[in-house]
Amino acid sequence: MYLGRQPDPAGAAGTLRIVSGVQCVLEPVAPYPEHDRIYFTNLLASYGLPAPDHFAAAGRVTFTELVAALLSDLGAQLSPFDLALMTSVTSDSELGWPMCYLRHVLPDTGLAFAVADQGVVAPFTALHLAVQRVRTGGARRVLLVMLDQAALLHDGQVPDRMRVEGNAGVALALDASDTGGAAVSAVHSRRVDRSDVAGLWTRLVGQARDSSDLAITAVCGLGLLDTLPASPPAETAAPAPGVPCTGIWQTFLTRLPQWRTTGRRLLLADYDPELGRLAHCLIDIRPEVPATSAT
Repeated sequence: MYLGRQPDPAGAAGTLRIVSGVQCVLEPVAPYPEHDRIYFTNLLASYGLPAPDHFAAAGRVTFTELVAALLSDLGAQLSPFDLALMTSVTSDSELGWPMCYLRHVLPDTGLAFAVADQGVVAPFTALHLAVQRVRTGGARRVLLVMLDQAALLHDGQVPDRMRVEGNAGVALALDASDTGGAAVSAVHSRRVDRSDVAGLWTRLVGQARDSSDLAITAVCGLGLLDTLPASPPAETAAPAPGVPCTGIWQTFLTRLPQWRTTGRRLLLADYDPELGRLAHCLIDIRPEVPATSAT
């Protein structure tokens, strides 16, 4: 059973907005400890798989270490959250659950859980849950944590869209309000055959462009980019390879200062061909009005 504190009823109204975001990249500093090496070696053996030769000495960055770095960077935004969501594409390289650590250092956080085993569309599922929780009055403030860790416990082939080459984290603080921040809307995930993705994407871009006075930019994950024609129907920003969970959101945070100046409607999306799911969301960023000084 999960018990959380009752959020402020005022949070039932308003739009979910990204009010702050941080990102981090960490390098491994230590190999697996002996007890984890034994556990994972035995786990692989139970499936008839040998542990890779490089496993014992391989360095790692754990989800808990990434979460700790993100919480440190959030600073003043660490006021109580009604809901905390963690999402990832890979499993953790350490036994346990980093959200327990989060509940320890942020004891006022309400419900906290993870979204996994959904490939590259997992962050969109978590964002959809956050939006729905706000709309139903179940939350006012939400913490969304996305994590990539590069430690690999096997020597099997990994698809390019799922391959993790860096240890990275992104944390977004979201708030139900009517002003400020970047407004999140239209978070969807749907089953789509690969052959239909390009046509559906063209329609989504057209709908996003026609329903707003803001210029539009698409931020597409590698799974989606692999299915699109050579000339996509909108300005497109692509994340760096090797960060399948955080890449789209790293791009968002890196370019956010520019978009705050000019204003922008963002269509963020990715496609997981194994699941046959296309996930996307809209984020509207209104241009900031420069403050005027009294003379």
